[in-house]
Amino acid sequence: MATCKQCGIKYFSKTCPQCSDDNYLTKNNLKKNHVEDYISLIQLAKKISLSKNELEEILIQKKYIEKREKWIIATKIGKEKGIEERYNAISKIKYILLPKDFKIDMDVNRKIKKQFQQYNSFYKKEKVKTSYVEKVKKGKEYEAYIARFFRKQGYTVWEHGKEKGKEDSSIDLFIKKDDFVYFVQCKNWETWKINHKEVKATKEDIREYLKKNKEFWNLIKRYNIKILYVTPKECLTKGAYKYIKEHKDTIDYQVIPIIKE
Repeated sequence: MATCKQCGIKYFSKTCPQCSDDNYLTKNNLKKNHVEDYISLIQLAKKISLSKNELEEILIQKKYIEKREKWIIATKIGKEKGIEERYNAISKIKYILLPKDFKIDMDVNRKIKKQFQQYNSFYKKEKVKTSYVEKVKKGKEYEAYIARFFRKQGYTVWEHGKEKGKEDSSIDLFIKKDDFVYFVQCKNWETWKINHKEVKATKEDIREYLKKNKEFWNLIKRYNIKILYVTPKECLTKGAYKYIKEHKDTIDYQVIPIIKE
């Protein structure tokens, strides 16, 4: 694949299909070397440090060009400014070329650039925000599902994470049955892996929680206490498996997939 130095498009043939064929010249029967006096939107955008979309927006606001479905055409004002319309007979695409000495209003340039920066900043924030909200929602749904799951198994369940929110100290649920009390950590992760540091950190968080809640500790210390990690699919690293195996008296792991109820 080669890139045309004149118009900037990429092509596989021996010559650029956009600049080397008489069919692509305007009705004015311009000579082939006349193309050298023109540059593409992409080339001009690079020249003035804008993106192609930003330059298009400037030209649209100045009423030099218009978007017609998938084509960009030159307006009457644009043609007066020297903008040429071209047609690629092979790809059947209409496009425009601009004079090399085409001038852009720098005030409009800065205004459009600022608008695009604000839009991109907002879009990125919204994307991150949406991603976080969806992650929290999925986590809460899985916690609620696991709470129902263990209630059906005859456990007494305290939805600690639901009640305490961000201050849950890595404890989503407390479940009790017979002589056992489990501190349950639910992880509804699709791509991330739980490593041994994550498991170790949960253990430390629970230890700190019990230090701060001595009355609760006095209520449960006569039971067999374990930490239980629950996920909808296998997502432990080898290090995490090894750590849990080495601390099997205090930590357990269970895969509980979500089944539509």
